Amino acid sequence: MGYSEIVRQAQLFVHAVLTGAALLFVYDLLRMIRRIVRHRMIGIALQDMLFWMFCALWLFAFMYRQNDGIIRGFLVFGAFCGMCLYSVCLSRWVVKGGTAMFRSIFHVTGRFFSSSALLSAFFRECC
Repeated sequence: MGYSEIVRQAQLFVHAVLTGAALLFVYDLLRMIRRIVRHRMIGIALQDMLFWMFCALWLFAFMYRQNDGIIRGFLVFGAFCGMCLYSVCLSRWVVKGGTAMFRSIFHVTGRFFSSSALLSAFFRECC
């Protein structure tokens, strides 16, 4: 294995770490939605199952494309490390901040649409 191949494998590992972090960020988006809109346990279980199936397929496709069809354990480990790092370092703040941001957006848009509905009802009554 030459120097350039080692550099390529190291780049793949970093890419796997970033992919793991990105996948967990997408899961955090799902968690934010769950905080805003109530879900039943069966809905949460179904969402989780579909999400992790998506992750498995995404990681398989990533490894297949990036490593000439060779599935390597260090890439799975890299994705796991990326998920752990993201979870420990950023996840809590992303979920809290994102939930607050989405709630305020929904609050503002809800007011806009409710006032639009009132205006529309007023004009229907008058005209």
